Amino acid sequence: MTNVDSQPNRYTLLIIEDDDIVRDSLSLYFSDCGYNIVAAEDGEMGLGLFAKQSPDVVISDLKMPYVDGLSVLEAIAEQGRNVPFIVVSGAGKMHESVRALRLGAHDYFVKPIVDMEILELSIERAIEQRYLKEQNQRYRTELEGANEELNQSLRTLRQDHKAALQIQRAMLPQQALQIADGMISHFWRPSLYVSGDFLDCFDVENRFTVFYLTDVSGHGAPAAFVTVFLKHLSTTLLKAHRTHKGQRRRFNTPSDILEEINRQLISANLDRHATMFFGIVDRRKRILHYSVAGHLPLPILHRDGRAVYLRGSGMPLGLLEDNEWPNSSIMLQPNDQIVVCSDGVFELMKNGELIENESQLLKVVEKSHSVDEIVENLGLNEKNDVPDDIAILLFQLG
Repeated sequence: MTNVDSQPNRYTLLIIEDDDIVRDSLSLYFSDCGYNIVAAEDGEMGLGLFAKQSPDVVISDLKMPYVDGLSVLEAIAEQGRNVPFIVVSGAGKMHESVRALRLGAHDYFVKPIVDMEILELSIERAIEQRYLKEQNQRYRTELEGANEELNQSLRTLRQDHKAALQIQRAMLPQQALQIADGMISHFWRPSLYVSGDFLDCFDVENRFTVFYLTDVSGHGAPAAFVTVFLKHLSTTLLKAHRTHKGQRRRFNTPSDILEEINRQLISANLDRHATMFFGIVDRRKRILHYSVAGHLPLPILHRDGRAVYLRGSGMPLGLLEDNEWPNSSIMLQPNDQIVVCSDGVFELMKNGELIENESQLLKVVEKSHSVDEIVENLGLNEKNDVPDDIAILLFQLG
């Protein structure tokens, strides 16, 4: 019996045969096998029973009065019902048999049928094949539906990411932003729709220029959300000065800021950590105060055509509650540049070794006098897609 179902009587056979003996013989045999039998003595009656009974398999003679077997086969094929059609016909009519097979007949048997078990096996295979075709069609329909749902989700996601990208771009500082005698310019490009890299700069008290660059773990919307969180937090911490007995307290150091950002990241349970460079330039004293939280590459000082890494140490933010981020300070000279990059720039170098990449980055900075030249010397202008989020920030003192 068929592998589709162990109970044949769940299936109906329509037998169309004008020879009473053959029709009764087929009906009796397959009824004993457990099939439901519907029998017709000509093609016209057979088509009527086909419409009413919806059989699973049709067994038909070809040569019959009124409506022959080929006409029955053509009529069923036009309905697109995918019902297996088995021809049982007399010998000497091979051209009709070939035509029947071309019209989609499942199998062909010559009367008299000596071995009924072979016909039974053909019926079982026909039922199984029909079942598999219908199952594949269901899978195809479900897959098409799932693909359409996925495409719709992707379209919605792209729209959401497009909105998120617009928000991120709107949060970026003005390009070539002049703050007193200092200028800050930047380059920013996400590898996907939105970026986990972010940078910002602003003035505080008409004396301090604050700038930072952060690289949030992961990609996409979750990382982008943390960049929004960090922007809000950093500006709030610096501009909401505390007072003590009516007197403004000492300006916060980069270390103070990083400690509070670390505490807030852990408390928020965002499941993200971030590396960061945070710098505060005291323009009156021409001193850069900065702290580094696990950020690579380290910030670069570009002075008189020579580029060197500034020292810095500290764990990334959002990992451990108790940690320290030492403050460092350097005196700035006219035309000094501070260049800070995200580690995405290393993906452009393909050297493999961190030391070689760091050395190459210094050479790029040494022969560059602006962010645009750094971008060009890194080959970024030639790349529409980047393997990782990339952010570059350049501060230059006048």
